[in-house]
Amino acid sequence: MKQILILAPFNFNPANEGNKIRVKNLIIMLKEHGFEIDYFYTNFSPQIKEKIPYISNFYQLEKKKVSMKYFFSILSDKCRRFRIKIMSDLRGFNKIDDFYDSEIDKKLNEILKNRNYSHVMIEYVFLSKVLENFDNKTKKIIDTHDVFSGRGKLFKKHGYIHTWFHTDLKNEAIGLNRADIIISIQNIEENFFKKITEKPVITIGHYIQLNNLKNKISKKSLKKSILFVGSSNQVNKTSMIYFINEVLPILELNCNFEFDIKLVGSICYVIEDKNKKINKIGILDDLTEVYTSAEIVINPVLFGTGLKIKNIEALSNSKVLITTSIGAEGLENGINKAFLVADTPDDFAKCILTVLNDQRKKKELENNAYKFMQNYLRINKKNFNIIFNNDY
Repeated sequence: MKQILILAPFNFNPANEGNKIRVKNLIIMLKEHGFEIDYFYTNFSPQIKEKIPYISNFYQLEKKKVSMKYFFSILSDKCRRFRIKIMSDLRGFNKIDDFYDSEIDKKLNEILKNRNYSHVMIEYVFLSKVLENFDNKTKKIIDTHDVFSGRGKLFKKHGYIHTWFHTDLKNEAIGLNRADIIISIQNIEENFFKKITEKPVITIGHYIQLNNLKNKISKKSLKKSILFVGSSNQVNKTSMIYFINEVLPILELNCNFEFDIKLVGSICYVIEDKNKKINKIGILDDLTEVYTSAEIVINPVLFGTGLKIKNIEALSNSKVLITTSIGAEGLENGINKAFLVADTPDDFAKCILTVLNDQRKKKELENNAYKFMQNYLRINKKNFNIIFNNDY
């Protein structure tokens, strides 16, 4: 049996955010293809005792017991992080290993005393230093999730300070070159990575189960529901503030029936209660009911990089999706066929009103979404087999 170790700065269970959902579904695919899977959660956290689904062995960096040694280690770590932040602010980007903790190597050495892996896969390029612990007998894979070069400049351009990892081309290339194979999440990023590394790059988009929820609307509510699912990050917050301030007033003025805007996820915690049309659901482990009851799913994203996983989820549930050109990146073949794109408040509101008033158009988009995702997932499975089932 092939054995794989996955290292990530998050626990994928529960899978209630885009990156966690992606990793969970990759794990399911690996399990279906006969892999035994170990998982290493690389952030310090209280011990997780419950059984993690699909995982043979779950490892983590545990918080140490309180002592003088622990106190000084915490103080030293805080000073190190402060120094890294100051230096990254001065130079305008992080170095590739700024987020890497040497405690990961110590824990990994303990693991490798008893385990041999045919494959190792890390989530995000900033963990790439860990790959130096493995020899050529282990296939080393980076699941990139996103491009991190220039992210700081992108956020600054839109008036925000990017507080998470962001780097430059040179450092991103250093990280990528530590792997044998690089997984991109969309073709645009595959082409980008191929320009800065000679290592093979293959796209595996967001793999997800198809749910044929087209034409299925809950009869419990007389309101037509417009759904947004997302975390509380700055991109989502900015997107929803834009929608509420610019698009919602147009809908209220022109819509002749009852509707509400359902917000699901931690986005609920950062959006003010200023409009009665906003219905905050909160964080849910299972999104089936909210997708079933939704007439339309929206993602009015204004900036950002990477594949918008919330768009994939909407389409995989055969729901009408309305997004922006930014949100359509990586899904260009489906524009105005499987989903609608609108880049101004007037156009966004017009798309929503058209779908809500035209059942034929709605059913056409739902059917096209399902067909589009069938083809999308077929390509993902093909590329998955190239990486994990062949001697690439």
